[in-house]
Amino acid sequence: ITTPLYYNALYNMGSISSYNSMYLVELENSYYDMSTTQINGSYNVYSTGVLSSSIFSDWKSNSKVLNVGDYLSDADSDGYFDVSTAEEFGIMAQLGSTGSSFELTSDIDMSSYTNVYIPVFTGILEGNDHTVSYLSITGANNLHGMIGMLLSGTVKNLTLESPVVSGTDTSGGLAGYVSGTYDHDLNTVSGGSTISKVTVTNAILSNISNGTNTLQGFGLLAGAIFNATNISDADVSGTVTAISDYSGNFAYINYIGGVAGYVKVFSDSVFSGITSDVDVSLSMTGTLSTSFTSSIQSASAGFGYADSGTYEDLDIGGSVLLSGSSGTINGRMIGGVFGSTNAVTVSQSVSTASIEFHNDDIDQGYYIGGFAGTATNSDISESYSSGDITLTYGVLAGGFVGMSSSTITNAYASGDVTFSQGSQTGGFVGSNSGTIQDSYYLGTYSVDHPAGGAGGFAGVNSGTITDSYYSTDTNPTVTNDDAASNVGDTSANIIAAMDTDIWDTSTAMPTLIKAPVITYVFSAVDLSSVVMGSGISLPTAVFTGETPAD
Repeated sequence: ITTPLYYNALYNMGSISSYNSMYLVELENSYYDMSTTQINGSYNVYSTGVLSSSIFSDWKSNSKVLNVGDYLSDADSDGYFDVSTAEEFGIMAQLGSTGSSFELTSDIDMSSYTNVYIPVFTGILEGNDHTVSYLSITGANNLHGMIGMLLSGTVKNLTLESPVVSGTDTSGGLAGYVSGTYDHDLNTVSGGSTISKVTVTNAILSNISNGTNTLQGFGLLAGAIFNATNISDADVSGTVTAISDYSGNFAYINYIGGVAGYVKVFSDSVFSGITSDVDVSLSMTGTLSTSFTSSIQSASAGFGYADSGTYEDLDIGGSVLLSGSSGTINGRMIGGVFGSTNAVTVSQSVSTASIEFHNDDIDQGYYIGGFAGTATNSDISESYSSGDITLTYGVLAGGFVGMSSSTITNAYASGDVTFSQGSQTGGFVGSNSGTIQDSYYLGTYSVDHPAGGAGGFAGVNSGTITDSYYSTDTNPTVTNDDAASNVGDTSANIIAAMDTDIWDTSTAMPTLIKAPVITYVFSAVDLSSVVMGSGISLPTAVFTGETPAD
């Protein structure tokens, strides 16, 4: 019983489940006794199907039925089982695949435990604004995080403080893998998961060598996200470090993000109100051949790769640093918010993340952008990037987007773009085959030895660029190989022409005017004595934020 995934690498096998290059195996009511089962040479290991000896014995003697109420209470009878201690968190971790609802009733300190996490969660976890702190999860397995796999589950109103997570692939601070539920009768995946009002703070996420030449799928919120998943009001901070120590002809590091590594969701999925401040460090330390090309690709301080869905009100900070030690290594599809995109809709979003290729360790950077490395078949509006980009040799690189076949409107970049050498590079976009309108470059673009295709706004353009300009104040002597696609003006004139319904131009650099927030507050109405036709007073609606025009 399987569901296709996106990988192309062999994953570590767990106790009674396997997760390999093609499929995720679905288990139904199947468990193992953690005290008598060895996994990778150790007992008491949390993995898919884990139960303590006592719960395992109860399950066997009770016709293989688990009653969560035998182990956790529901003191207020609200349908949520209470979790208030580290011990009860461990019980919830074992019973997370039952589809039950749980709630935290106090903050939980996990510092006295290691490798206690929820392998599979299919219910609701209500955090009640409490904090789970000091989770420590490490091991030669994939699917690591506070939750290994969140399948048609919900996590809300929770803070995860100072987690330290290491895994081989597909790992995250909150979750390794987030998706819907596989229906083996219909051979389809339906639904998705919901993450709302979740904070992951001061997190440390890193990898353990998996023995292969491919490392992929890391992010502080999730390593990989699929199907009808929605995320709102999330805040992540910390570090993501991916180091490939593989020695051989070539190696790959793929799909790494400060927020999420790989996202392939339905078109109506929404990611909104996400803030991050994550330093992402990607490195190859093994001995690699110069006859082959190794790549670090689809990486960003936000989302490594994003396919479909709507993204709004994103505020992505931090940095992306690439380094290597030997061989021929390229960085590809590296950006501030997105490494690469396909068919996404983005609005009211910001990147302040910087991008740097360390010294001469990385030979070339392809598809590099302050907001997105590549933007394919996408729609990006009312967004900007301000982080600097620094690398030795840039190809198809720009201050906002490296290569675009999308529609971009009302956007600007102000970060400095500095290359020792470059080809098809521009202040705003490296190569454009889409539509760009009302967009601007206000930073400094510097390429010491342009190898064709250079411009203050666009390196090369086969699409449409209208009402878009680069600053002649910061780029007075820039080389423009395509004069028609590179029109300059003073910074003052550019800012004065920006739409003041979208931009606040009173600051040194324009900032977004956020969409109004409207809160409805209804007064209680007692209907017990109402007689049909007598009429009642209407509830009171209170608006906060900008007053609606109508």
